[in-house]
Order: sequence, then C-alpha cells, then structure tokens
Amino acid sequence: MHRSPRPTPRRPEPHGIILLLATLLLLLIMPWAEPYPLGAAGVALLFLLTIAAGMGITLGGGVRHAVWLAALLTAGWLAARVFGLVVHFGNAIDLRLSSLLGLALILLVLANIFRVLMMGRPLSAGVLAEAFTGYLLLGIAFAELYDILDGLLPGAFNTAAPQAATVFFTYFSLGTLASIGFGDIVPKHPFVRMVAALEGVCGLFYTAVVVARLVAAGPPGTPPPASPPDQVAPKPERPGCQRPI
Repeated sequence: MHRSPRPTPRRPEPHGIILLLATLLLLLIMPWAEPYPLGAAGVALLFLLTIAAGMGITLGGGVRHAVWLAALLTAGWLAARVFGLVVHFGNAIDLRLSSLLGLALILLVLANIFRVLMMGRPLSAGVLAEAFTGYLLLGIAFAELYDILDGLLPGAFNTAAPQAATVFFTYFSLGTLASIGFGDIVPKHPFVRMVAALEGVCGLFYTAVVVARLVAAGPPGTPPPASPPDQVAPKPERPGCQRPI
C-alpha cells in the first residue's frame, strides 16, 4: 500500500516575527518617548532594529547589494537625525533629510517583504507576521512622506505639526490607510489631499492582494504544487522506414 510522504517540517522563520515585534514596539513607544532626547534615541534604535530585521529577510534570499544599500542609507539617516540636517529652499520651505532617508529605508524593507511574500511559501506564523508588518510599514512610509510634504508645502494640514512630528503624521497615516479618518487632522493642500486618497487606495489594494496570496498558499504544512513532468515530443518517422500493413 502506497503511503503519501509526510510534509517536511519547516524551520521557524524568526525574521518575520522579530520584524513584527520591533515595528509594534516602535509604534507603541513612539508617542511616549519621541518628545524627549533620550526617548528619541530609543525610538531611533527601534527603527534600526526594524530595518535590520527587514534586511534579515533579504539575507535569506541572497540579495547582497540590497544589504549594502541599506547600510549606506542607514549611515546617512543616522547622520541626518543626529545633526538635524535640513535643506532650505526658501522662506519656510525645508527638506528634512532624515525623513527622506527614512522613507528610502522603509521602501527598501517593503520591497523585500513583497518579494518574500510572493515566493509561494506555505502559510505560517512567519508569513503572517511579514504580511501584517508590511501593512504597518506602508503606513509609516506614508507618514515619512507627509513629514516631507509638510516641510515643502507650508500649511499643508489644518493643524500645525507639534514637536513630535513623527507621531503626528504616523497617527494620521495609519488612520488614512485603514480608511478610519477621525477628522481631527485634515490635509488642506490639494496635492497632499491626493496623496492621502492614494494612500487609502493602496491600503485596500494591499489587503486584497495579500489576502489572495495567503488563501492561495494553503494551510500550514501544504507542500508546494508539483511542476508537471516534462513531455518529450515523439520523433517523426522517416518515410522510408514505415512498417508494412
């Protein structure tokens, strides 16, 4: 009696779970720690831990150039954050380099998460953690973008950003991404309004794509679909070698 082989147990995927925990800690500690210098340093360390965990997924895929790019962006982000580097374009028009480099780092981690999610792995705790973290990082990426736009477009929002601007824009971004929209923070500039609308669309699209991907992955322990066997085309017979009837 032929028995079907048991599915091979998969190794745990710590990078996705560590990435989720670091992102949740970053979001929960940020409102309390961001206004204070020592707390801001702790927030920066949590942000770096999030980036490192995200790049750990890349190490598993063997993509080395992305790691070097992340290292260069991280060094620039640290320098811009410590020294408060800002590019001035005119009266009250500033470009915060820390927000720009932070946006680039988050987009790099998001690209790694999307690449790993589309590999067709069976459903597991690591895959779920990566999918949920990607949703949170998408909101943080738009928060960095709003921070940049607030410096380039004065009066972009109905309320001026406080000293802890990261918390301010992250709160608005996550509410917009989830289509909650409490209404206490409203974009006034037409371009920022369009960006906020696009963020809502991105949130719906991300949810639809990731849910479809997770459903297609199947339950834990499901082996990947086997590729069909190679079919060898029959060789044509020679006219002179036909068998007699």
